[in-house]
Amino acid sequence: ITPKPTHTISLDDVLNYGYTNIATASGLYIEETVSATDDAFVSTYGLPSISIDKQVDNDSVYIGTTVNYSITVTNNGNIPLYQVELRDPMFSNDAIASWTSLAPGDSYTITDDLSKLIDTVGTTTNTATVTGWDYLDDEQELQASDTVSVVGSDRPIIIPDNPSISVSI
Repeated sequence: ITPKPTHTISLDDVLNYGYTNIATASGLYIEETVSATDDAFVSTYGLPSISIDKQVDNDSVYIGTTVNYSITVTNNGNIPLYQVELRDPMFSNDAIASWTSLAPGDSYTITDDLSKLIDTVGTTTNTATVTGWDYLDDEQELQASDTVSVVGSDRPIIIPDNPSISVSI
């Protein structure tokens, strides 16, 4: 007998809601083969998780400067996510990117068309949101968001290379 004492739960096990292990023992009694079979069922659950990371190339600029954003969406869970949509109201009221599915560990970074002219003094705060559905479809919606602030100034701040102070008395 060579028993298999462990089983690593696979994505198929999670998508099938469980794993059944079947054990069979057999032997010979006089000239007759005897055997017995038993099984054990293990319920399995996926751990859906999604994250978003929004970055800006410069968070303190003068009015009239264009800043460039990048947004990274990652499936941190152990199951695929479906109908994943990235929304950012700074760029569009519609989804700015979408994926039919996002496998565990997959990550996408969006940089195309994510530039914004800073035209106001003060802080511009922007939040991007990503939404995805797990394998149970209508039972769990996952969301994550990230916020970036950019401070616009109407005057340049000039810092000399070698600042010094001289005092005369």
